[in-house]
Amino acid sequence: MLETAMFIGLSLVAVWAYVRFPRLRPGSLMRAVVHVVVSFVVFALLPATLGLVLPAAPSPGLVPYVVLALLIPSLTYLTRRFLQEVHRQINERRAPGHLHKQDQCNKEGPFPAVLR
Repeated sequence: MLETAMFIGLSLVAVWAYVRFPRLRPGSLMRAVVHVVVSFVVFALLPATLGLVLPAAPSPGLVPYVVLALLIPSLTYLTRRFLQEVHRQINERRAPGHLHKQDQCNKEGPFPAVLR
């Protein structure tokens, strides 16, 4: 139950960061691919990093904080990159001549400015 709540919370943080900071989105497909690869590498290296860092913790009581300090940014970055890729795929699959109200998605984000 706690893992599910934590992942939902991190996903909400990723959505917030995606909507709040549109200038941080990659401008090209190549940059997006690089970001996705980096996010997966960071997440894949997390267990090895924890294996190196946890024995160096000065107190056993600090171990959960160290884990969270590494896990939260890693999962948030991974989820944010996933959201970016999904948004890009949705934009590419829209009909070319079909005008939507949110044609400014790449500049403003997927949500109206009122929600930000």
